[in-house]
Amino acid sequence: MDRYDYNPDFQYEYSRFTTPLDSEQNLVYNFTIPGDAAKERKYKLFLHVSKYTRPPREEGPGIPGDPNFPSIPTPVEHGLTFKLKRDNVEIRSIKVSTKEFVGKQYEFTNYPGNYTLEIIPVIGTKGSGNFGIIDRAFKPGPYRNAAPATGRRIKNIKFYKNNTDTSPERTINYEYESFDLPNSTSGYEFYSEGDKSNASSSYIIYNNVKVFETGKGYVKNRFLTANDFPKYQSGGGSALSYLFLALLQDHQTRTAF
Repeated sequence: MDRYDYNPDFQYEYSRFTTPLDSEQNLVYNFTIPGDAAKERKYKLFLHVSKYTRPPREEGPGIPGDPNFPSIPTPVEHGLTFKLKRDNVEIRSIKVSTKEFVGKQYEFTNYPGNYTLEIIPVIGTKGSGNFGIIDRAFKPGPYRNAAPATGRRIKNIKFYKNNTDTSPERTINYEYESFDLPNSTSGYEFYSEGDKSNASSSYIIYNNVKVFETGKGYVKNRFLTANDFPKYQSGGGSALSYLFLALLQDHQTRTAF
């Protein structure tokens, strides 16, 4: 998973190091990324050019001293090229032509080992700032069996005596955790009758919903979802009638504190 997309549910990013750079002092920066040299990983190069000096413009055509034919400065080429290499093999090339207020990150996939960041300035261009390597690691488990989803659900319903009260006299709360699996949601993502590739939107169905009031006990509701039924009719009467009758059923388990 280290060489694939970053998943914040299971991973976190951290800086391996950050070091200053200055094109007037050094054009080659060597560094090492530790780790298993046989295991490919995805990294990010952090690059921040906070100070940038371009070469002066050159004098253009004109007649010196003649206000009718003034000399117009001509822009000249400028820029800094940063080449990231591993064992002298180029991985990425980045062109910078202005100072940056914040740094930028550039992804690359490669192996731990010896690296070089080389600066190639256009004559007269100067730049300074800092660079570093961002790595990733797994968060400690156990991992929650859930994923972010769109849509809304009821968290609680509050009842007030009148429209001037600031504190509710009663609050009914709703939870959607699985009754059977620890640290898991009971929600499932479904698509309308068509296949997922043809559906325009999805929706979330929860098969476990706990309704409770603090100090007054709770009700656990179990609902059937489409996953509780075969996707194809295997016999009997109308598949449509069978499905709708089954979905209307729900099972409740009432338990008091």
